[in-house]
Amino acid sequence: MYLFIHIPKTGGTTFSHILSRNFPGKFYSLQSSRQFEYFNKEELASIGSMFPKDSFVSSHAITYPFPSPYSQFTSYSALTFLRHPVNRIFSDYLFMQKRFREGAKKLFASYPIEQAYWKSKKYHLEKTNGVFAPWWNQQSYMLNRDRNGAEAINSIDKEFVFFGLVERFDESLLLFRQAMKSLGQNVDIRYESQNTGQRLDASKQLSRSTYDQIALDNNTDFELYDAAVKIFDKRVQNYSGDFERDLYYFRKACSRYRSVQKIKSGIKHLRRFR
Repeated sequence: MYLFIHIPKTGGTTFSHILSRNFPGKFYSLQSSRQFEYFNKEELASIGSMFPKDSFVSSHAITYPFPSPYSQFTSYSALTFLRHPVNRIFSDYLFMQKRFREGAKKLFASYPIEQAYWKSKKYHLEKTNGVFAPWWNQQSYMLNRDRNGAEAINSIDKEFVFFGLVERFDESLLLFRQAMKSLGQNVDIRYESQNTGQRLDASKQLSRSTYDQIALDNNTDFELYDAAVKIFDKRVQNYSGDFERDLYYFRKACSRYRSVQKIKSGIKHLRRFR
């Protein structure tokens, strides 16, 4: 069973869409019934008994390391995406503002990023007795509940079936396809972006003092991300095939796929108004 650790604003919705298209009837998306909380060990262990052993399960509430599943016939394999820490937080803030404008109730969305950051951190740390805040080393936390950066790095390098980088999404998908092929699974990695907003460089949008403070507060995430980039580069170098050629043709295939999907969407829209 594959468990996708869906860290918020790391391209996870698009990646989940790829999984659901490739594995119909075997892809499941779960949510925690408790806001701002993750599945505990018992809940994680029970997932193996809830779905077929070759399923793909995605959730914002899944964290690593995984406990042994209750089902003796199931084992867990981990997948995830990572992102530049400050850019991820800024993207989450912009998404929160967008949902707020659409009428959703979002804490601190009406505040400028500087105030929203501090208010959110204070609120969540108080709510969780100092354990968790979504804009405080969240990537490290979801990959290691003790926020042990070294262990999180070792996990993505030695234990995960796959990890990708948002900033190199297409390259990541080539590595994902290769990883799944080595496991006997052929996947169609063409995609349309899902649930994405405008990608902005936080260093050009935030004041220097705000950017530096967020970066300082998320130092463990930066250690994880910087190490992940180096591991990623090595995997590209060790790719079995002509990586640049495959990337070129993959992007051309994606362009054609999106054009076809756009036409299909237009036809559906016209039929609706007949």
